[in-house]
Amino acid sequence: MTDWDWIVERIESAMRAVDAAHEASESLQNEVTPQNVDAFTCRIEELCKELSILKQVFNEERGYTVEELTDVLAKMLSGGPASYRRTPRYEVKSPGEK
Repeated sequence: MTDWDWIVERIESAMRAVDAAHEASESLQNEVTPQNVDAFTCRIEELCKELSILKQVFNEERGYTVEELTDVLAKMLSGGPASYRRTPRYEVKSPGEK
């Protein structure tokens, strides 16, 4: 999986977090209970986490573009990814992995 694939996956994850937070807010509006407050708080925290990851990626988008091109060239010339990166290489886990 490339960094671009990972970025797309993060965007999709943030969109799902928005949907989950919206559902939790509707439940809270319909019935104010401790469980609904906890669920809403949890969903908002998840959304904030996803958005902070995206913010970091977009703040470094030029760097990610260069790093992606460098990795492609390194794979073509040496068979492996570049050994040095200015931007962090995120560990991408398979769905369902924790």
